[in-house]
Amino acid sequence: MKIYGDFLTRKQMVEDISSIIRSCVGMEKPITFSIEGEWGKGKTWIVEKVADTLNGIDVTLESDSKRPKAGIGDFLVFNYNAWEKDYYEEPLLAILITLINHLNKQLILENIVKSELKVLYEESKSILETALRAISKRVIGVDVVDIGKRGIEIAKKVKNGAKLETEADYSENNIEKDIHTVVSTLNRLSQQTPIVFIVDELDRCLPEHTIRTLERLHHVFGKVHSSVTVISVNEAQLKTTVLKMFGDNIPFEAYLRKFVDFRVSLD
Repeated sequence: MKIYGDFLTRKQMVEDISSIIRSCVGMEKPITFSIEGEWGKGKTWIVEKVADTLNGIDVTLESDSKRPKAGIGDFLVFNYNAWEKDYYEEPLLAILITLINHLNKQLILENIVKSELKVLYEESKSILETALRAISKRVIGVDVVDIGKRGIEIAKKVKNGAKLETEADYSENNIEKDIHTVVSTLNRLSQQTPIVFIVDELDRCLPEHTIRTLERLHHVFGKVHSSVTVISVNEAQLKTTVLKMFGDNIPFEAYLRKFVDFRVSLD
């Protein structure tokens, strides 16, 4: 069977990456790997199909409207577009919003509503929302959970130089407490359903945001058992970013190994 829209014959790559993720989950420890390819190589298409495959969606069908909705599967798969949410200066905000939004979508599915996972998902969503409220108040001075879309507009204004009063300085101590809460919650989830967090468009972000996102991903998912983080990236662009941030003398390979266990290159 052929994947619908696979004009570049990438079915084998989708299957291979899906198999790699399944193998990583079997190790029952946090694993991060990158999918490396130049811009225009179709990384986004591939990771989207990998996510669909892991969610049990039939990717051979012609359109999304004809595909059955995913429900309880072998994995809890989150798709995170770093570039779309780079107006949040603190990536932890955007990561939390991604987690909460996906749990909201899961909770309306019929087979989730009727399962024992419903209570776990609801409790996890509530805890993550509480953390998001606390972080957003400190970082941008508003509660993005309560104000919804208006919070996005405020975040964009902050990024563009507007000044808003914050309740407190967002220190490393604050970050550690918030990350501990998030990690504990995700570990509860991963005990029931392994977590796959797919990151795309990271190399399109500004250098500082790219580095900060890598750090936050490591701080959070590097402590979540039975989790796999997949980072789709143009490695040449990432190297340029790292050298720009830290200087030409930094050993890029050693730096990348802090965040990535291994790499998969697109042919």
